[in-house]
Amino acid sequence: MKTLKIIVLAFLISSSVAMAEKAKGLDIYEYDSLFLEISDKRVGILNEDVDKVRNPFLMTQKIVNSNGTTIEAQKAEIIYKLSAILGNKAKINNTWYRLNDKIGYYKLGKIKSKSVLLVSANNKKELFIRNNDENIIKFSSK
Repeated sequence: MKTLKIIVLAFLISSSVAMAEKAKGLDIYEYDSLFLEISDKRVGILNEDVDKVRNPFLMTQKIVNSNGTTIEAQKAEIIYKLSAILGNKAKINNTWYRLNDKIGYYKLGKIKSKSVLLVSANNKKELFIRNNDENIIKFSSK
């Protein structure tokens, strides 16, 4: 009886080891097929197609020519830098502006103690005074 138990136990152990080896081989086969699929050379986008993509950071403006045709021209977004505020004046891009003055596509809508608000028909920008040596980003939650 004891020898029968040993034989059954040995059979169970050998069959579980065989199944584990078979499962390992199956996993390796699956990985090999995945690696084979991704090893094929992939074709990217052509440079000509990249050049045709419109820049999302440029605003466009429709212009009507003298002959009546409409063209869409891109206008570059101007970077505004606020460097000083003094009373009801603000120095933006090295030029002093008063409240309600026109700055590019914007109007100087509000002057605060450390920032100004630029307002256009469909956009608002708040500019803050920033020291050149300031590397700390401050977060606030409302």
